[in-house]
Amino acid sequence: THRRSKNAILALAEGYDRSTYALFLTSLRNTGYDGDVVFGVSALNKLSSGVESFLRGQSGVVVYAIDWDCFTKKGERTGHANGGSTDFHF
Repeated sequence: THRRSKNAILALAEGYDRSTYALFLTSLRNTGYDGDVVFGVSALNKLSSGVESFLRGQSGVVVYAIDWDCFTKKGERTGHANGGSTDFHF
């Protein structure tokens, strides 16, 4: 869980591999940020291989699965976050 005594960065993420999460977290920590990073992911079973265990093994990282639906700008459901949409619903 998020440590209440620390700041938190909240991020929604889907479709990235382990190296992308590692780069994000490394660059963030290199700035001196020592707070929590809270990731909302669409479903744990949609994460690339090794991502969940990597994230859960990082200090100050919290992972939540959030049920969300993504839509195109025309209002059509995409079924994934890679549909170029800027509109999603929890």
